[in-house]
Amino acid sequence: MAKWIQSAIKKPGSFTAAARKAGKSVQELAEAASLTRQTIHNYETGKRRPTWDAVQALATALGV
Repeated sequence: MAKWIQSAIKKPGSFTAAARKAGKSVQELAEAASLTRQTIHNYETGKRRPTWDAVQALATALGV
């Protein structure tokens, strides 16, 4: 799993911060990654772990 994803999972708000840094809202990040805002929230709170496909989609949506 990508190091930044491991870090994001352990730190609540990391995807939110990454989205803002990329100039996007969490909703825009979710849409760009073909995920829901709730799914990203679940990743941030540790309720779910992202699949490799989700990791790749998030990375592409964030431009990393």
